[in-house]
Amino acid sequence: MNISKLYHTLTNQISDKVRHLFLASFIVLMMHMFVYIHVQGLDTALTEITFLNVGQGDSIYVTAPNGNSILIDGGQDNNLARTELGNIKSFFDSKIDVILGTHPDADHIGGISKIMKRYKTSMYLDPGFPSNTDVYKNLMSDIKSENIPYRILRRGMRIVLDEAHNVSLKVLYPSEEYVLERYTACVEKNNLKKSKRKENCKKYFSVDTNDMSVVLQLEYKENKVLLTGDASVSVENFLVTEYGRDLKSDVLKLGHHGSKTSSGEEFLKSVYPEFAIVSAGFKNRYGHPHKEVLDRVLKFTKARVLRTDTSGEHVTLTLDGTHVSK
Repeated sequence: MNISKLYHTLTNQISDKVRHLFLASFIVLMMHMFVYIHVQGLDTALTEITFLNVGQGDSIYVTAPNGNSILIDGGQDNNLARTELGNIKSFFDSKIDVILGTHPDADHIGGISKIMKRYKTSMYLDPGFPSNTDVYKNLMSDIKSENIPYRILRRGMRIVLDEAHNVSLKVLYPSEEYVLERYTACVEKNNLKKSKRKENCKKYFSVDTNDMSVVLQLEYKENKVLLTGDASVSVENFLVTEYGRDLKSDVLKLGHHGSKTSSGEEFLKSVYPEFAIVSAGFKNRYGHPHKEVLDRVLKFTKARVLRTDTSGEHVTLTLDGTHVSK
């Protein structure tokens, strides 16, 4: 027997077994890693909502797990919202999928034109109530010149950000019924002739823009966030009547920057948020948020109040589909 040949044969057999064992172990390890990463990916599919610090105004940025985004309002006619977006978005991220103006007040849409110059958007949405202000006219002119698709929102519509993860914004208001009711009230109140109804009642709407605010409920699985623009207590009462317990949300942006004209008792009881957000300017001349509103929030909910004015920075909340965290 050739001892040297036998040695090499045994060595090769052992080496083959070791290689096979190593390969099998590696495959099992990779399978476990794949399962772990896959499960972790599902568990960490997050939606983020950021209430930008834009001084006395509103601007809210939402990103879904698939990367789609929406900007709701753009603050005043300055660069605050654009600067804030630059702080939270990647330098190379030059798009915002949808931009929405809740109503045509300057502290909500004033900064949108500047934002559109930096970020490409696929659509602009608003409630469809015109304003005679230069801010509104210039914005609509920019939208038209850039060929950005424009749509009017009404109750019952839904903006889907991420179909796979069930992330969408449901439009709760305005409704055609409520718009018609306000128009009819305008005609009857002013005893207008038919030829002057359209012109005068459009003017009536334009001076009452707060109550034409788009009201949205962001939904991500079990999480809900209620965004009411500058809607007053009268609109809130309408929402309570129409939706009742369905208004229950984890997060509420207090209407009209925490003004006493919003955040009524019955509405707060219905929403009963975990977080209440105030978007206002530091020591603003309106006194927002009003003390009585903060007192009502404390009395009728257990919400943690988060404010851009006192913190001096944006407020970001993370939704995992079940819980909300700061």
